[in-house]
Amino acid sequence: MLNEAFATDPSFKVSFQQFTSGKQREYVEYMESAKREATKVSRLDKIKPMILKGIGLHDKYRNS
Repeated sequence: MLNEAFATDPSFKVSFQQFTSGKQREYVEYMESAKREATKVSRLDKIKPMILKGIGLHDKYRNS
């Protein structure tokens, strides 16, 4: 699912690659844990703007 999104939107792929490997892994695990295709699509819709803005999946829980 993520690879398809990367292929259709190169800026999305570039934004994702700017994350640390740990943050990339968080997003990949989040996507892979979804069992239904509809869930994967909704999760992608949720995380795409976050990735484009450079926000990690769990950043709101981390202390700065």
